[in-house]
Amino acid sequence: MKSVCLISCRPDLSREAFRDYYETRHALLGMEHFAFQKYLRNHVVASSPVEVDFDCLSEFWQDDLAGAYETMSGPIGDILREDERRFMDQPRIRAAASVETLVAGPERGVERSAVRKQALLLVGGPKLAAMDLAPAARSWGERLARELPGVERVTLDEITRIEGDARFPYDAILSLWLADGAPGATGVAPPAGLTLAGVVTFDSIESPPELLAARGKPQSGS
Repeated sequence: MKSVCLISCRPDLSREAFRDYYETRHALLGMEHFAFQKYLRNHVVASSPVEVDFDCLSEFWQDDLAGAYETMSGPIGDILREDERRFMDQPRIRAAASVETLVAGPERGVERSAVRKQALLLVGGPKLAAMDLAPAARSWGERLARELPGVERVTLDEITRIEGDARFPYDAILSLWLADGAPGATGVAPPAGLTLAGVVTFDSIESPPELLAARGKPQSGS
């Protein structure tokens, strides 16, 4: 099961300091308390047409999301939240559940080094029924994979907001894996019915499975 989280840098820190602390301290701390199946941090490099209000899109795969949320409500959550305050703007953290599907290209494996990606942040338009959003986004992703040079893989995240928290601003996210130097989808208009809220370029960093296994401490329901 996958969840995603938009995370913003503390106002008094640079994006570079935020990224360094996340990668060298906080990510390792999270691995000590949760048995992640897969864990990535997508650090914002650039965005258009306006600057997005987050600095990282984190991805978590776990066996039981409900159990993970329960764990966060206890002492382990207190430890992680205390560390978050060292580099995150906590009131702006926004999490959601996600169902990821492969749209084009090879199946995902393990990313052993930083990978350049581009995320198309999508919101359903008023003329598009909620049940039609994912097919429309998937069809657009297939077309982008065919037409844009250097797009090696496309995935679609269908977002489900967490009960009691509707702050996650996007309904779906199309992610494009880009070859070196590929321009991506900047300036490309979405099909009718889909609203493109932004295009974000990421450096994507994955924790390798051997590190997850070495540091992880399986928790009840985590």
